Amino acid sequence: MKKSISKSVFLLFLLPAFIFLTQNAAAQTYSSSKTISKKMGLGFRVGLNYAKVSGGADSIQYRYKPGLMISVFLAPPTTGIIGYRSELLYSKQGFDYTNPEGKTGTVSNDYLMLPQMMTLNITKYVQLQAGAFAGYLLNTKDSNQPKQTGTTNDAAQTALDLMNRFDYGAAGGIEIHPFKGLILNARYNMGFAKLYKEQSDVAQTLPTPSFNPLARYENIDTKNAVIQLSVGYRF
Repeated sequence: MKKSISKSVFLLFLLPAFIFLTQNAAAQTYSSSKTISKKMGLGFRVGLNYAKVSGGADSIQYRYKPGLMISVFLAPPTTGIIGYRSELLYSKQGFDYTNPEGKTGTVSNDYLMLPQMMTLNITKYVQLQAGAFAGYLLNTKDSNQPKQTGTTNDAAQTALDLMNRFDYGAAGGIEIHPFKGLILNARYNMGFAKLYKEQSDVAQTLPTPSFNPLARYENIDTKNAVIQLSVGYRF
């Protein structure tokens, strides 16, 4: 857990510094080119996630699951073709699964994420984006999760304790600006952190619900993989 947190913080603060230096260099190189955006850009995106998890060594079959995503972003003024965008994103992710016994289910995970993206303006209509993100797991739910029967041993909290709360990874995509402030965005987020904790990291006194993969299977090496399709507006 500590290793995942430190990597998340490192990625989150290293990327803006890199983009700031790159943007300044680009501004000098392209000082004679047309200014792409002279004003601070504030905007939002709303769309769908097609989320899954990578990994299959645990003999569980994973399938894509749709979910909602909502984002607000800040894009500083840019000169030339290089720019920068910082976002605050709510992302509903997860996956459908079939375990080795043939039982199916759905895991839904709610994340609050902070993507930091470098942008490359091909024209005023097309923008490429690449960067990194850090995320925090707010809540998780499994469709096979038993209902809470009392105030102790809450099933949802137990499942949350068995998962890594922090995620981090790389992101890349393309954005289309057809007219005025309208934007169309497609992005892929690839997580680097394991979704579930190692069995050795789980306290022995923690009740392990039967629906959780850690309860019955080993070699759980799943990571988030999300395709995002969204529309939005930049003011």
